[in-house]
Amino acid sequence: MAALIGRMGDEDSYLRALYQPVALVLLGVLTGMGVTLQTLAARAVGRGEPALVQRYFTGILRACALASVALLVLVLLIRSPLADWLRVTGDVRSFFDDLLLAMTLTFPFSLAGEACSAVLRGTGYAGTGTLVSLGQVLVNVAVVAVLGLHTGLGLYAVAFGAVIAGSVEFGVGVALLRRRGLLVRGRRLGISVPVLPSLARVGLPTASASLLLSVVTFLLMGIAAPWGPVAVTSLSLGSLVELLALTPAIGYGSAMSTLMHQCLGADDWPGALRVFRRGLLHVGAGYVALTLVMVMTGPRLSVLLSDDPAVVEGIGRYLAIVGPAFGATGVVLSASAVLAPLGRGLLALLLNALYFTAVLGIGSWAADRYGGVEGLYWTMALAALASVVTGLPIICWAVVRAVRPVGPSKETAIPRPPGIRSHE
Repeated sequence: MAALIGRMGDEDSYLRALYQPVALVLLGVLTGMGVTLQTLAARAVGRGEPALVQRYFTGILRACALASVALLVLVLLIRSPLADWLRVTGDVRSFFDDLLLAMTLTFPFSLAGEACSAVLRGTGYAGTGTLVSLGQVLVNVAVVAVLGLHTGLGLYAVAFGAVIAGSVEFGVGVALLRRRGLLVRGRRLGISVPVLPSLARVGLPTASASLLLSVVTFLLMGIAAPWGPVAVTSLSLGSLVELLALTPAIGYGSAMSTLMHQCLGADDWPGALRVFRRGLLHVGAGYVALTLVMVMTGPRLSVLLSDDPAVVEGIGRYLAIVGPAFGATGVVLSASAVLAPLGRGLLALLLNALYFTAVLGIGSWAADRYGGVEGLYWTMALAALASVVTGLPIICWAVVRAVRPVGPSKETAIPRPPGIRSHE
């Protein structure tokens, strides 16, 4: 998507960079809603109560409607201060305001589609859910490619893509859920669905990582802003490559969480710990390979994201310095994705806050001290490597404490039927 926008023009790339902090807020809400619904569905299936899945699904959809209204109000309140902080002026500011409003209005379509995919993943149809999500991405990219490059719509094509792709994901997802008996016409839904407490316990801590990252991105771009639009765009596109590299870690952590909760729903806590250990080994092996790739070819990726030689050079420096540390961040992210569904979201939030506070404080000093954004890049790389030997052991300790039973509890005192096997 970023590569397509880069071909639309330098101004469109700059606008996309300015929009990134808000995009991370929307991503946080999307992830929080999805992980909550996925966790509730996995627990229901593990307890042998699949009929509850439909009630959870409709409860999340109602919550999505409320969240969309709240986000619209928030964007209307913050778009002017956001533009001021990033030193946006002239015609670019007007386009920036319109883009924020358009993307926020299209967000409910993405939420509804993700809800369907989350139910599929949580109920044992992980492969199908992943394919539905992938289909949504492909439709979105195709719409943006056609409308953005051939009709002159520019970045507004992204809004059309979100509406069309979200609608397709929702329609296909509902059809698959009905075929598998998870959504049944005429089934009484009831009104006492415990969705809001679950959103507070699971969704909010899960979303907090992206929400915190949004604030951090906003501040990082403010640090880069004195060096001009090229520095802001280079930082944004470089971090986008990082996000792309780290997305599998978040998804794999979510998959680990689902399998662990199916084990916990069947009172098999040793099985949950085995899933966690093996999952971390798989993630670690994958990110060792990614680290080698980034060391050898990372800076060459910059030519795919922009036609502007100055921006290409800036992205190349970001990937050359920060890219080799992507693997360290990926392993820690995968492990921390398990914390919130296990009720340890506050710890995840605290670890993230400490990490980003250090990056921002030291990075701002380094940028001023060395007269450019490269000081910030080196800070980000060294902090990622340090997190493996500081944050990862704490996360592993917390997961073991959360999973291993201390004594009889509401979850362990009642005998449960065995959990189901994955259907794929």
